[in-house]
Order: sequence, then C-alpha cells, then structure tokens
Amino acid sequence: MNTSTKKYSILNDKVVKTLLSKNESFTKEYMCRIIHKTMDIPLADLRKDLTLVHPSIPVKQDVVGSETDILYQTKDYYIDIEVNYRYSNVLESKNTIYMAQLLLRDVKSYKDYLKAKKVLQINICNYDLFGLGKFIYRSTLMEENYHKIRSDKIEIIDINLDYLRKVDYNDIKKNSLESDLYFLIEENQEILSKLYEGDEIMLSMQREVTSLMGCVDDYLYYDKDRMEQSEAYQEGRESGLAEGKKSGMVEGKKLGQKLGQKLGQKESRLAMAKKLLMEGLPKDLIQRVTGLSKKVLNDLIREQNK
Repeated sequence: MNTSTKKYSILNDKVVKTLLSKNESFTKEYMCRIIHKTMDIPLADLRKDLTLVHPSIPVKQDVVGSETDILYQTKDYYIDIEVNYRYSNVLESKNTIYMAQLLLRDVKSYKDYLKAKKVLQINICNYDLFGLGKFIYRSTLMEENYHKIRSDKIEIIDINLDYLRKVDYNDIKKNSLESDLYFLIEENQEILSKLYEGDEIMLSMQREVTSLMGCVDDYLYYDKDRMEQSEAYQEGRESGLAEGKKSGMVEGKKLGQKLGQKLGQKESRLAMAKKLLMEGLPKDLIQRVTGLSKKVLNDLIREQNK
C-alpha cells in the first residue's frame, strides 16, 4: 500500500465536509454526479430522492466518534462519504464500523432486517489504499475463492487521489469522475477554470472552494499539519492505551501478589503475637520478635482483655 501523501489545503475532512454538506442546489447536483459515476445509481433517481442527513447526527447514539464525514440517503440507500487524508488502522476500523452501524440505523423490529437500506461508502483517499496504481477500488462482501457475492447490503468505493496527481489535466475528459474530483488535488485556478469551462456545476464548486480557502484561518477547525499530528496521536494513543492496559494488568497482578504476601505475613505475625501474649511474654519482647507496632500490639492486648 502506498500511503505517502502530498499536502493540499482542501484535503482536510473538515473543509470537504463543510463544502459537500452545503445547502446549495449546485452542491446537491455535484453529489448526485459523484454518486452516479461511482455507484451507477440513475442520475434522475438521485436528483429526485437524494437528501443530506445532518452531519452532526451520530451514526449510532451513545457511541463515541460515530459521526460520519458526510451522510446522504435515498429511499433505498445510506451513502457515507468519508475523506481520508492519512491512512491509519484506527481510521480503517472506524469506517468499517460506520457501515455496520448504518445497517442497523432503521432496524426497530425483526421485520426491518429485510427492509434495511443498503449502505454505500465512498472513501475519498489521499493515498493508494491497495498500492496497485488504480483510480477506483470496489469492495463487497463475497466468497473468497469463487468471488460470489454473499450480500449486496454493503458496497465500498475507494477513490485514489494519488492517481490523479500523475495525470496531466489535458488528458482528463470533461464531465468525467476524474474531472469532478480534480479540484481536490489541483490548486492552480487557471488550470481548473480551463478544465471546467462551460460546466456551471464545477465552476460553482470551484468558486465555493476559492471562497472557503480565502478565509481558511477563520473557517478551519484545525490545519492540515495539526490534523496529521492529531490522527497520528490518536492512533498512537489508542495503541498505547491497549499496551498500557496489558502492561497494567501484569503489573497489577505482581502488585497484588506482593500485597497478598505482605498481608499474609502480617496475619502470621498477629497470630504469633496472640500466642506469645497468652504465654505471658513481655510486651517489648513480643514487639521485637514479631515486628508489630506498639499500636497494633496494644490493640491485640485490649482485644484479648475484653
């Protein structure tokens, strides 16, 4: 897998999330085009039925970090758009779990299982996930040896933006998926204007990006360098917590054994002190022999005198 990344201002999940969840007619048309070209859902159906699910609503209540980047729905599908700037095991796991949670989103009774919407996930990746140099990767749940589809409830599209960096814009066909995504990796406005000439939807998207990036310091939740550090920190933190938990269990066991030994030794010394007191030995001699404190020994004497 090639996870090397080149930095682009717009390739920030918060920026793209803001851009693609705008309540604008051109934004919806843009999303209809992207979904149509990746998932082959009829464009007319998407224009009629596609709606944005509020981006701050979690996939599953009471589950930490379960908000998708961008979530759309139709009567038949949940369409999860994820912007993946930097590869991490945590990110891959979260994206997979999102789909499982979305499958259960509308399940309220046993009969709902058969009627549950399909989940389509489009991952816009700033790297080549499988390292094969392809622009699009498609994944489904299928049998390993015979490649028979087991279920059509989940489908994943991984878009490799690293592929686009190696393509000259002059070789990109207008109104293609490559064209629609090119503004994510190209910051030269003159090139983009030439590429999108006559395409009002993409020109509107280009203007929106320019406006957004023009006030980036006020608009961004965090910059791309901090984002990289944050993702690396999060993965390292979770890995460290797991290792710390394992190490803590070992150390806790050792500590428990030591504490048990100390408690056992104290119980033995108390039993010895009781016997010696019954034999009538002097208190100072018993204290020296057992190592018990004066207070503990006096408490034993008071207990025996009751």
